[in-house]
Amino acid sequence: MASTVNYASKASPKVVDRFKLSSRTEGLFSNKYDFVGVRTLRLYTNDLVTLNDYSRTASANRYGTPAELGDTYQEMAMSQDKSFVYTIDKGNSSDQLNIKQANATLKENIDCVVIPAVDKYRLSVLKAKAGLEHVTGTMTKANIVETIMTAAGEMSDELVPLSGRVLLIKQSEYIKCKLSDQIMGNDVLGKTVITNGTMGNLDSMEVRVVPDSYMPTGTNFLIVWKGAALAPVKIKDYKIHTDPPGVSGNLVEFRMYHDCFVLDTKAKGILRGVTTATA
Repeated sequence: MASTVNYASKASPKVVDRFKLSSRTEGLFSNKYDFVGVRTLRLYTNDLVTLNDYSRTASANRYGTPAELGDTYQEMAMSQDKSFVYTIDKGNSSDQLNIKQANATLKENIDCVVIPAVDKYRLSVLKAKAGLEHVTGTMTKANIVETIMTAAGEMSDELVPLSGRVLLIKQSEYIKCKLSDQIMGNDVLGKTVITNGTMGNLDSMEVRVVPDSYMPTGTNFLIVWKGAALAPVKIKDYKIHTDPPGVSGNLVEFRMYHDCFVLDTKAKGILRGVTTATA
């Protein structure tokens, strides 16, 4: 963070706000499990059985040879412990027409620094741990809708429920969708804009437009079934100290302890649409 302080001579007391986006990833994740009191969570999954032919003539074990039902587990350890801190000196604030208000600057940093960083991290995990991959090649307005629907069909082949799917698509690819022959004149996209950047629906999927800079390199879109991943936030803590020892003014502190995990048993509830096959 730059430490330059620009003193006011004759200037407006109004501060120019930055552009900001609401979270693109909130609401995608399961809240069935939590990390309360632990750093590492172990989730168990029961094994599935083998289907046998019932034997009517066997003297014993007509259903098959019994064996104890096994299980596997997935272990998830929290890794993202992030923070920031800054001061607003009382003298500097006075010489700058009091343009730096602790509450307002804190919110601005959460909106413009924390939320984008968390979104980018979550998208990188979803892409890396996706259980399905669809190679799109270079998409055009002529084939993009068919490409996305074909990818969604691959999820259906894996029995992923239709309800609860979200399409996260790069801004540059979303433009092609809007201009496609299948969409033009039938404005199912962009009809409403609500929280988290939802832009209507496509093939029964909620559509969220993501800045190109947020999406992992080579990834054009992600289809995520809500609940296929976890995004625990153990700590989201901020403090504004007034005149703490050593500072005449405000000391602002922020900490967020979070992570993102894809459930092994539901990994096929996430599909990455990539330009070329991922190694």
